[in-house]
Amino acid sequence: MKLVELLAWQQVKEQLMADIYSDNVKNGDRLDSERTMMRRFGVTRDTLRRAFDELRREGLIYSVPASGHYVSKNKNIRNLRDLQSLTEWSREREISLETEILKKRVVEADKDLAERLRVTLGSPIFYLQRLRILDGKLSLIENSYISLIRFPGIGSIDLESESLYRSMEEMGAKFSHGEEEISITHLTEEEADLFGLPPGSPAFFLRSLVFDTSSEPLEYLYSVHPYKFQAFRYDSVEGDDE
Repeated sequence: MKLVELLAWQQVKEQLMADIYSDNVKNGDRLDSERTMMRRFGVTRDTLRRAFDELRREGLIYSVPASGHYVSKNKNIRNLRDLQSLTEWSREREISLETEILKKRVVEADKDLAERLRVTLGSPIFYLQRLRILDGKLSLIENSYISLIRFPGIGSIDLESESLYRSMEEMGAKFSHGEEEISITHLTEEEADLFGLPPGSPAFFLRSLVFDTSSEPLEYLYSVHPYKFQAFRYDSVEGDDE
């Protein structure tokens, strides 16, 4: 019986998370009444409230006595299918974006970078590490690697105020598609200090390669997103399962 109840509240939680992460639900929206959701999911009130407890703990809803449960989108939710710069993504959602550059230098391509960017070993690579601040809160740390042979002037651009992708487009880049891997990691002491979180806090580790229309790599990127501030979704399209 306990196993059945555990599976039930987890299923309810997952479905409600999918609802919350959809573009149709806005911050502050009121969820359906408990009675309505009990009928929808075919579960008991205790099971439903267990799911609510978990959603509250993760900061996705808040509850008002005698009023109901409301969506609290305190996380930034990004669709992994979207090949958008963070500048474009934040502008579309009217989220303020600030950028602070931590490191900017030229490095030589080691074996890993040479394979990913399809350059010769030792080729000059522009390395950029940035803090990305959304609505006044540090939300992610980005590390970008770009071939200086293909984009020789990229290092001279003020990338705290200018979009990296737009600057690359002005140099001839034609963005087409990307390959992404997402995994779970834990914040190092240095990262935790920057985010103001305890060391070892869970985080998403996103690694991606961005390609042009000829399937040539434009950028290798990896970034760290604390679980407390970020969520990801993946909207499948027809043909994904084929």
